[in-house]
Formats: sequence, C-alpha cells, structure tokens
Amino acid sequence: MTICRVQYLLWITVTLAAVSSMLSGCGQDGALYLPDDAAPVTQTQTQAPPPQADPAPAQAPEKDAP
Repeated sequence: MTICRVQYLLWITVTLAAVSSMLSGCGQDGALYLPDDAAPVTQTQTQAPPPQADPAPAQAPEKDAP
C-alpha cells in the first residue's frame, strides 16, 4: 500500500492543526477550570476621580523692605 501525495498532505495538515491547537493554550492566564455555578460573582465598579480645579498660580514671596 503506497501513500499518495494528497494523503500525505492531509496527515501533515491534521497534525499541524492538532499541535497548534494544543499549543494555543500555552501562556494563558487565569483559571484552568470552570468555576462553580454556586460561587457568587463579584463585580467592582470603578468611578472616575472628580475633576480637579486648576491650581492657583504660585505667588512669589514678598521681599522685606530694608
């Protein structure tokens, strides 16, 4: 039984797809499991800081008259 070129290319394609799908998970952050449904989901709301007024210009110190 001989392996023709098309079948060889098919095996190469399947192998490369399998290896790339396995390697795509490398370096991913976060949990590697599904969290329990019973666990409460907490969300934090962030608020933008209030706008700051422009600072008053600095005044030069007064010189004492001699």
